[in-house]
Amino acid sequence: SMNPLSLSGDLLLTAGPNHDVYASEDGGTSWESRGLGGGFYSFTEVAASQAYAADQTLFAARSRSGAIGGTLYRSQDGGGSWSGVLSSDLVSDLAISPGFASDQTLFAATNEKALQQSTDGGTTWSDVGAWPVSKTGAALQVALPPDYPADETIFAGGGKGFWRLPQGETTWQTAVSGLTASHHVLALAVSPAYATDQTLLALASWSNPPDYVPHYGVFTSGDGGLNWSQVGTGLPDEPLAGLMFSPHLATDNVAYASTRAGALYRSRDRGSTWTLVGTAPGQPGFADVAVDEDGAVFVASDAGVWRYETSQFDIVINGGFETRDSWVLPDTPKPAHYSEIVVYDGRQAMQIGSAGGVNVPAY
Repeated sequence: SMNPLSLSGDLLLTAGPNHDVYASEDGGTSWESRGLGGGFYSFTEVAASQAYAADQTLFAARSRSGAIGGTLYRSQDGGGSWSGVLSSDLVSDLAISPGFASDQTLFAATNEKALQQSTDGGTTWSDVGAWPVSKTGAALQVALPPDYPADETIFAGGGKGFWRLPQGETTWQTAVSGLTASHHVLALAVSPAYATDQTLLALASWSNPPDYVPHYGVFTSGDGGLNWSQVGTGLPDEPLAGLMFSPHLATDNVAYASTRAGALYRSRDRGSTWTLVGTAPGQPGFADVAVDEDGAVFVASDAGVWRYETSQFDIVINGGFETRDSWVLPDTPKPAHYSEIVVYDGRQAMQIGSAGGVNVPAY
């Protein structure tokens, strides 16, 4: 069972319940253990220093299955030995400074302690900013601009919506619109060209009165996280897991999202509309997504890591008819309709013919 996944340069890292941390340096073709495994443990995050080739520094957040308590571990010898450097009830996400080689800075989302920062490579930790709400659950996700520390803004999200700590500020600020306190932020993605486009994407869930049915969706911001709007035409309203921009977003406008049910979706307009890429063999539950410089997509799952590569792109939105949007169905004697009776892939198809009975001319 593999869950967290991270990509730093050519180094892919993953880990899963009752397994070790594993690494690949050849695009996922071969993997080797980097230790820290053992029974009764699950992993919430793995990450490597951007200067890994020189400093051999790895991080992994581990929690005891079925119990409260999480610890962030660090290795400075490529996984040969590990030591605990930060403990909380949960260490759910990490963000390492792009300038880690020189500034030794990283951030950890820790639930009860909110966001913690280290400026000495993980040895000591301190609070980041003041919270105008209860800390617990406010910071479960953390992300940085790609040109950090030139831009020292920090992004966070969790059970109380989206937050930002702008450069020079000391108090966390909530989003002005869109991702409010009633939204639970599940994942954050920052545009590789953030310095010029100020673009962010987020996965979120929410449930509102009177029925409190859980909903899931993608939100986008074009002003650095101040204002958010829900997008995501073509994505199903079901648990979403992973989110990632293409490294070449400025030219290809591509983003990927995964669902817990095991489907991978791609957007070619920065998250506004999505098409189903497909599912891995056996349809394992998907988790984190990573995209490399060559456009290969890696997805962590309940059955290992999968790699998806293609030079072809769908141009039809909701071409798999998995959601009930984007198509106009005219009112005719035999209107087309979504059906689960006969499907080629996924859960639904579009029935445009008669399934028996007398033939009737219809359009």
